[in-house]
Amino acid sequence: MKLDKEQFKLKLLNDIKKVYENAELNKELITFEFGTLEIIVDTKDMYKLYGESKNNYNTVKKHCLNVIKEIIEEKRFKVNYNKVFPLLKNKNFGLDKEIGFIREEFTDDLDILYAVDMGDIYRFVTKHDNVDIELLKKSAINNINKIYNVLVKLDEELPIYTLGFTTNVGSSMILSENFIKQINKKVGKSFLFAIPYDGTLVVAENNDKYIDYLNELIKMIPEIDKISNSVYKYKDGKIEYAVKRRILKIIK
Repeated sequence: MKLDKEQFKLKLLNDIKKVYENAELNKELITFEFGTLEIIVDTKDMYKLYGESKNNYNTVKKHCLNVIKEIIEEKRFKVNYNKVFPLLKNKNFGLDKEIGFIREEFTDDLDILYAVDMGDIYRFVTKHDNVDIELLKKSAINNINKIYNVLVKLDEELPIYTLGFTTNVGSSMILSENFIKQINKKVGKSFLFAIPYDGTLVVAENNDKYIDYLNELIKMIPEIDKISNSVYKYKDGKIEYAVKRRILKIIK
């Protein structure tokens, strides 16, 4: 049975919505957003094709969905795996956007996001990009391992260190196996660290008295720049919140 224009539009809309749930019909146009792309399907053109195909709806539907897929693939951002890095951000970063950043948990208050170094800016990788997620994560860690930085003392009298160079990936040095080895040589295999903002990293010996010191450093960072208020403890590749040990005295 031949579909009239209105039947055709609604049927095509429903089939597109099965793949792209946010598709909507606005007069003669079916529109939806895919990441940063806006896709528009002119139902008048599709209905004309429907007539030319001797009213074979399945042929038109398949053609329409293939064209949409080709456009999306052509326009999707292609990740340069040689220039992708992990970036630590507050858990709430980017959640108000519908773009859908690729992210995974680092701690209860921080996530690892992935971004491509575009020269002047870093472009975050999203679920809508042309990306192999496993290759993305592997490449990001490999690339951060190649970044050089040094630990310098904040105070000559204390075993507390920060980065010699402040960069956009400064805090991500905690993800670098090579940099962890440098930390181990300075303060031991078990250590405290803080990431007050995303350009830096502060590490100290694993000693209760330095927890307060790191907390005071964190308070000095303006709230607008801060990504974490926490002090963490690193031991055997595991990270947990640093908590002072309770010392009980028995009084006779």
